Amino acid sequence: MQGLGGGIMLVSMVFIARQLADRQRETGLGIWRAALLAGTVAGPPIGGYLASLLGWQAIFWVTGLAGAATLGWAAVTLTELPRQRRRRFDWVGATAFTVSFSALVVGLAAAGFLRTMGGGATTGPVAALSSLAPVFLGIFVVGLAVLVINQRVNAQPLFASSLWRNRQFLLGNAGTFLVCVGMFSAMMFTSLMLRNVFDLPAVQASNALLLMTVGAVVFGVWGGALAGRFGPGLPWASGFVLTAATFVALAVLVSPVASAVWLFVLAPLSGAGQGLPLGPTASVALRDVPDEDTAEATGWFDFSHNIGRAVAIGGLGALFVPGDAASYTLIFWVSATLTALGAALVLGIKRPASATQAQPAAAT
Repeated sequence: MQGLGGGIMLVSMVFIARQLADRQRETGLGIWRAALLAGTVAGPPIGGYLASLLGWQAIFWVTGLAGAATLGWAAVTLTELPRQRRRRFDWVGATAFTVSFSALVVGLAAAGFLRTMGGGATTGPVAALSSLAPVFLGIFVVGLAVLVINQRVNAQPLFASSLWRNRQFLLGNAGTFLVCVGMFSAMMFTSLMLRNVFDLPAVQASNALLLMTVGAVVFGVWGGALAGRFGPGLPWASGFVLTAATFVALAVLVSPVASAVWLFVLAPLSGAGQGLPLGPTASVALRDVPDEDTAEATGWFDFSHNIGRAVAIGGLGALFVPGDAASYTLIFWVSATLTALGAALVLGIKRPASATQAQPAAAT
């Protein structure tokens, strides 16, 4: 139920996409995604502090009261968007989509969970979950086949087919997928490397994560502002290139004899690279989407974000061997390659028409 509520709240992106002008939208989307990242990272330590100080019940009381206050504020201040035309709900497609991609996320998590969280255990519930990964991935394949067939034969399918003919929408979703693969790969495996290879205490390893997060949040806002002023290409490309470069540096520095100080220098740079494309990828994804499809498009964008996170934690986690420096090197090289691919995607961004091009030619 918490996941369902969190997914519904992300439709707040629709308000930004439909109620802000183009230049403001770039900045607004950057702030929105930076705030989302800040909340995601700040939540666990704040929750731990509340639990230790007031008991675990305090987490739910504070969350519930904050949610109620936000709901009241939204009811008073937000302007309702125009309602879209009604159409018959596709229960077959919705069921196939939910089952298939839930199985994919669980399967990816199970594939990497044994190594990242189980410490290489061969028995117990963690090992049992990991052994079920092929089953979940098989369910995903079957469910995906049902979804594709239903999309083709249903007169009113679950998803608007026009979105998948929109190249900018596909490009923006691919960009955010790769952003999230790089982001969560860096956040998880840098912290684990500091603990398992450099033998740093958990608190010190978390400091690198904090530096990375601060860089991502600050440059997430700046990336949106830069996109609003210069277009999305500059922050998109520079962010992916910087992230790829820090992954290469991390891969080179993975050694017990190397100094961990350099990793704390790289952490904010990596965060800056992760933050810069946050706003531009969202802007490109929604640029050519008609108003009636905006809500569905933002849902797909959030989906791409979450699948990127699952691939980083689960897919790359399957390559992870606790305490083995070589496994970190491999993960960082794979992450560098994927983020470099994200930089190459900038070549597909459509240039917006200039003001002079948009105006009709003057009569001679």
